[in-house]
Amino acid sequence: LGIIMICNNEEERFQQEMLKNGVAFKELYRDELCFLVGVQHSLYKQEIVELSEILTSPYVYYKGGFTEDDQNFFARYCDIGKLTTVCMKDRESVKKYVVRSKATTILPVRATMDNIYIQSGLLSTLKLNGAPWTCKVGVVYRKDMPLSREARFIIESIKNIVKQ
Repeated sequence: LGIIMICNNEEERFQQEMLKNGVAFKELYRDELCFLVGVQHSLYKQEIVELSEILTSPYVYYKGGFTEDDQNFFARYCDIGKLTTVCMKDRESVKKYVVRSKATTILPVRATMDNIYIQSGLLSTLKLNGAPWTCKVGVVYRKDMPLSREARFIIESIKNIVKQ
């Protein structure tokens, strides 16, 4: 049992992997993705940006968070060979790096709520112009093992929290 986020550009590959590995995915909720930039970034005061604008900045991600699907998606909007990427060990390190640099990162909108970096003005959220870039957050589990009562309780609790 695990909780994961799947971006809309990763969904097809993810479904193939689930079938191959006997894993099921139960969606908990959908969210929009936004970019985060620090006060040093030239786009800090913008609210809406073009993806091609934001990808001129270094892109920071946490270990395992910049997939081949992401690279292919970004390549439609920029010269991927010129895109500078920085890998950090966890999300907290990613946010700290973005605060201290002219880099950017992506987070689900829900993950930015009550975020101390945003509340203090150290980070700003940027939405993409046009169609939103979305993700699904859900639970993955083995198809051959039914979910326990406790797991079902956690799933329902998360769904209820998200509704609020």
